[in-house]
Amino acid sequence: MNKVIPINNENISMCQKCGGECCKHKPGLYHPDQILSGSDTTTHDRIKRFHEVLDSGKFIIVDVYDDNEKRHWAIQPRTSLTQGKIAESADGWGVCVNLTNNGCSLNFQERPMECQTLVPDWPNSCHHPIIGDQSVYSYISREWSRYRVVMRIVLDQRWEKYAIKG
Repeated sequence: MNKVIPINNENISMCQKCGGECCKHKPGLYHPDQILSGSDTTTHDRIKRFHEVLDSGKFIIVDVYDDNEKRHWAIQPRTSLTQGKIAESADGWGVCVNLTNNGCSLNFQERPMECQTLVPDWPNSCHHPIIGDQSVYSYISREWSRYRVVMRIVLDQRWEKYAIKG
């Protein structure tokens, strides 16, 4: 599949009228290439980078499912409902921490790919384009499948470090 390169189609006045309804329910998913740099080539590099990102306190790991209901793990911004350093799928819901009274605090290039590809259509429902035969959400979820083993290691290490000890 070809790489998706979002085109800046944001419409600030339309989003202000809407009030960020999409951002009030669930942040978008980052594509792995938005998190990893070109120098993160080994498993060790990737594990280290994912820990750095998560330790910043701005991001969480969430369960995601592609259109075939296959489970993957992905990274998204924290939300108003996120608790702790590890997230389950329920923790992915809530107001995005990047939503302000003036809209998103991130510039277009810093936003998760799922947010970048959102097509504004207020007062109707905003929507995402279909990529090939799948939704943007499914496309991004499948892209995370390449890092399944790395994400499992990161999750295990985080559970060991942050789990509540009885």
